[in-house]
Amino acid sequence: MTLAAHQKIIASTGAAAGKITGFNHLVMLCTDLNRSTRFYRDLLGLRVVRTQPDWREEYERQYFFELGNGELFALYQSKHMVPPERPLVNSLWPETSEPTHRPQKLDHLAFNVDTMDDLHWFQDRLAKNGVDVSKVWVSEAGFLAGRIYFSDPDGNPLEIATYEKNDPKWATFDNRAWLREENPVPALFEESEIDR
Repeated sequence: MTLAAHQKIIASTGAAAGKITGFNHLVMLCTDLNRSTRFYRDLLGLRVVRTQPDWREEYERQYFFELGNGELFALYQSKHMVPPERPLVNSLWPETSEPTHRPQKLDHLAFNVDTMDDLHWFQDRLAKNGVDVSKVWVSEAGFLAGRIYFSDPDGNPLEIATYEKNDPKWATFDNRAWLREENPVPALFEESEIDR
């Protein structure tokens, strides 16, 4: 089988390859941590593992939530928070299809679940609790993968997604099928110069 040029990219290179194993923590802003705690802890099931009072001018308090895999997600409560812009691909979110005028640093945050059953469970749970949630979008990649879109009480765009790893099609999946851009940036074809 002959690979197209864009499928010959160098996916990782150098001494740092594979050393980053996940997120230590991600931080987003909110205006009301009481309301956000009810959303992230009570509705999404994240565990509160740290609370920090107002020791800086920039925000009033911060809470850290732990995901099931041990990674951390933090919310900083700030009265200076500006409502977030809609995501770039905003047609996936149920609230609006208006175009984005000012893309921002963080487009959206995607949480992982292990199975499609879990994904459907969260879609149902969110809808039953008054959250405007999208339909379940299913991958066209030939194996089981899906996602839902919604926003937190402050309008931060969120996603819950799964690549159901129990699907036997993963055993023969060739990752290069995801390398679809025909003219990727030149760096993808070059070895890292940092560790030379």
